[in-house]
Amino acid sequence: MLKPLSRTLSAVAIACLAGCSGIAPNLPGISLGATVHGQVNGVSGSNLRVGLLGSKEAGQTPQELVSAPVTGGAYSLDLPGSPRLDLMSSDSESIPFALEVYQDNNGDGQYDEGDTITQASAANGTFRFFTEDGPPGSYKAGWNLYQNGSYTQTFDTAVNLTA
Repeated sequence: MLKPLSRTLSAVAIACLAGCSGIAPNLPGISLGATVHGQVNGVSGSNLRVGLLGSKEAGQTPQELVSAPVTGGAYSLDLPGSPRLDLMSSDSESIPFALEVYQDNNGDGQYDEGDTITQASAANGTFRFFTEDGPPGSYKAGWNLYQNGSYTQTFDTAVNLTA
């Protein structure tokens, strides 16, 4: 008899805490990793980066999942196969993440509390990772972008960020 995926993930997650460097395992049958790319408009400065940032609770300093430099006004961000376990809100979904443009003030290549988040936004779109498919017509297992009232796993169109 097959165990539900959420129970299986919980068992794997607990086992992983001891030696997987905090990365959730890649699950068979789930479309993992994607590339998000686009233009950054209306923001200037040196050391600009686009990061996928999120926090478990309102008011907490956002945590960066992944980021990429802005080069020539463009970015290309490779999403990991899955988020770190501490960024999962339950055993079946991650916290919401937003694409943010930030000034990497100390030049260390990652978002820190002293860095400045700009006013550029992705038109209120948020990214979430799910370990299993939702109801028909909703999210699918893997990375999803929620924008304009619906989920998509199509990242081949640009996600432009404008201040």
